[in-house]
Amino acid sequence: MHFSTNTFRHIVRASAVYDLAVTAPFATPWTFAQAHAQLNAVNQAMGGAALPAFAPFHVLFACLLGSVVLVWSVLRVTDPQQRFGRYDGVARVLFSSWMMWALHATGEPLLWLFIVPELAWGVIQWMPVIAVDQHRPARPEDTPDPGPEVKTSDATGLLGGCQLSAHASPPPPPAVPHS
Repeated sequence: MHFSTNTFRHIVRASAVYDLAVTAPFATPWTFAQAHAQLNAVNQAMGGAALPAFAPFHVLFACLLGSVVLVWSVLRVTDPQQRFGRYDGVARVLFSSWMMWALHATGEPLLWLFIVPELAWGVIQWMPVIAVDQHRPARPEDTPDPGPEVKTSDATGLLGGCQLSAHASPPPPPAVPHS
């Protein structure tokens, strides 16, 4: 299975929208308090134990995670590049690994509600992408950005006025005194 570039961009954007919905409650101490209460209720309804209370230091790390993921999500919503999807796929595999570790350590069923979508988004963002959609001509967003083009005059400026020549040979090595 593979995706066209355009389809993959939609996948990257959709995963970012999912992240916005799931992690927004983790972004502030006040929204996290509500989210923690809801997650606690869901975990208990699934047969798990009550979640431990969070001290301010724990809430800080939950909010840092929520804030970083929100910013990362906005970037992917506004600019859903293939390379961002690849990075996001790696992050999701890492997150899933730590969630599976916590599942193993605690057995709390709530974790499955996070593990399954995280792994799914991680795997789908590592699926092969064909360079151009076969049903339409190539568009600029279908090709990877090669980075800024450096012109010879720019390179001269970057090198402090040194002239570059395609035919220049390297300077000879320094002479070594013979003893």
